[in-house]
Amino acid sequence: MKKELIFIITLFLMINTVLIAQTPEWQWVVQADSSQMNNGSAIAINDNGIYISGGFGGTTSFGSST
Repeated sequence: MKKELIFIITLFLMINTVLIAQTPEWQWVVQADSSQMNNGSAIAINDNGIYISGGFGGTTSFGSST
């Protein structure tokens, strides 16, 4: 009986935590797309931002530039 009670309380706490979670508000999102493939290979983070390097195939667009 004690194990069942602990299980029910744990399950309730886990479900309750999920229910009060909030959707994040994205402060920035930049997207680049290509006509064939995209491949991210490294990420670097410093005080000025986040940088992702990689490759792409075909043509690509960065904002309004192609």
